Amino acid sequence: MPVASGGGGRRKAKRQDAWAVCSVISREGHRVDGVMLNLSTSGARVRFRSRSSLPEVVRLSSSRYKVNRLAEVIWQDTYDAGLHFIDQ
Repeated sequence: MPVASGGGGRRKAKRQDAWAVCSVISREGHRVDGVMLNLSTSGARVRFRSRSSLPEVVRLSSSRYKVNRLAEVIWQDTYDAGLHFIDQ
């Protein structure tokens, strides 16, 4: 699991502020609920209520923004994670 913090300006797409309940789901079906803080065509930032250790690949789901995408966990700190979408 990546543990670097921040995005460092390497994003290809501009992220828009978002505030929506979401779920991050592992391939094994383990589900962690959180809040999506921002969203772009290439990824999202998610905040969790408690410490979570995510696998390298997850599915991000949010009904408010109609998101249901596979994503790579690019970075993760105590409560936040940066996700990069890997599907179309």
